[in-house]
Amino acid sequence: NRINYVTAIQGGGLAHGEATWDNLVTDRTQVQAWEQFKIVDQGDCTYTIQTLSGWYVGVGPASNPTISTRISDPNAAESIGYTAKFMLAMWRS
Repeated sequence: NRINYVTAIQGGGLAHGEATWDNLVTDRTQVQAWEQFKIVDQGDCTYTIQTLSGWYVGVGPASNPTISTRISDPNAAESIGYTAKFMLAMWRS
């Protein structure tokens, strides 16, 4: 169907990817239950992305642009150099 989905490998909980794969991928054409995310409203115009296993997605700084699916507390992510709160942008095509 030419549609791909963003999924977290193993349902999240991986600090980083490996040489041959990443912990967040876009090559899935069907979604299994463990590959789904929950978008959580933080009440301040930001949102977190929570994996099925309860971890959060975080993005490292520009100097080390890594993606983690092993952030336990999105409010404390900045203390380890990650951002785990995001703003959603809507657009019309």
